Amino acid sequence: MFSLKNINFIPIMKLTEDIHEGVSIRKWLSANGSVSKEVDQSHRHDFHIFLLQQKGQACVEIDFHRYDITAKTILYLHPNQVHRLINQKDVEFRIISIKSEYIQRQYLKVIEELVPAKPLIISSDSCTLLNKSFSLCSTLFQNHQGKFYDSALLNSCNAFASLLIAQYIEFDKPTEYFTRAEIVTKEFKLLLEKNYINSKRPFEFAKLLHISSPYLNQCVRNTTGFSVSYHIQQRVILEAKRLLFHSDASIKEIAAMLGYEDYAYFSRLFAKVCGIPAIEFRKRIFD
Repeated sequence: MFSLKNINFIPIMKLTEDIHEGVSIRKWLSANGSVSKEVDQSHRHDFHIFLLQQKGQACVEIDFHRYDITAKTILYLHPNQVHRLINQKDVEFRIISIKSEYIQRQYLKVIEELVPAKPLIISSDSCTLLNKSFSLCSTLFQNHQGKFYDSALLNSCNAFASLLIAQYIEFDKPTEYFTRAEIVTKEFKLLLEKNYINSKRPFEFAKLLHISSPYLNQCVRNTTGFSVSYHIQQRVILEAKRLLFHSDASIKEIAAMLGYEDYAYFSRLFAKVCGIPAIEFRKRIFD
């Protein structure tokens, strides 16, 4: 069902061509603590994952953070996130994987704002509703017949995704109560995720948002407590950590991949943000 391909030095798990309409629907059952090589190796996806843990216990690592998850827990994973399954016991997952082009546009924007999403425990009623939705998706996925089969399958998968997303939104402030500063900050973070390699200066993001740099910085600082430059640096260094940990690329190569022609400047930036040089960070990982 899946194949691993090393792109930019970090393995990417891809939906293979036999998956219908860019979606995969499956139950994952495991009665012991063993984890297959398919998922215990740190990797990314070229698709979005919407997961419901029905029962059991598992430990997952997402971008250097470990989470213990139990029954009635949901998890959304973005394609950019590097993760692996560390262990599992008597686990039952319901998993729907969807490529970006098959997710409704209004949902895509919302899920971009969720990143990084942590595992979330939900109520029994919500779990039951998601299970019913998953059952419909699974039935349609296995039945390749009918004039409107393709649209029914995609609509049912998007319905499951929307129900899962709604659980995360319930724990956030309703959009209608966002201040102007919070709206600007969310828009900045969305742009940052798409442009952090090519744009490193606050004024570049302010220009994209059609506002002044001081106003952007004021909004972001009032909302998060940190400056625009801080968020830019944190996003770049997160990617640097991913590459240092999961690849054998040299620090100079990593600097170039992240848009820094000046290797010495990148090295100083990494040491400033992390408190240790990049070479020391990599050494500590493998010691």
